[in-house]
Amino acid sequence: MKKLIIGWREWCSLEKLGINRIEFKTDTGATLSALHATHITTFFKDAVEYVQFVTQPLKKKDSHYITCVEPIIKRKVVTSSNGMKEKRIVIRTILTLAGRTWPIDITLTNRTKMTYRMLLGRQAMKQILINPKKSFFLGKLPIS
Repeated sequence: MKKLIIGWREWCSLEKLGINRIEFKTDTGATLSALHATHITTFFKDAVEYVQFVTQPLKKKDSHYITCVEPIIKRKVVTSSNGMKEKRIVIRTILTLAGRTWPIDITLTNRTKMTYRMLLGRQAMKQILINPKKSFFLGKLPIS
């Protein structure tokens, strides 16, 4: 399949998590993607460990919050751009971008102070090429 060309930031959806649209920034320095999450709690059900978390896909203060429950794939120590280490929960979800879908692993972390609610890491970029000169190469989504 031909690789999809995208800009350095784009809109996607994570419909399995109930996220119809979220703006992401590509991060070729990160192995895994990262998603904004707060109120993170874990629990076991039928010998499987799950995580429950709240996300707010749009940064606008009055935008909606989504509560998600997903099985935990693993935990991974991630070093952020400021050098701080954080042990994060990793979940697997489905990314939809320009009509294409594929599974990605994504870490959960509080990105309240960050510009983007999601970073797209290298593991999720196997089907895409990035044009670093373009922003919203696939088109801007209307604000609602």
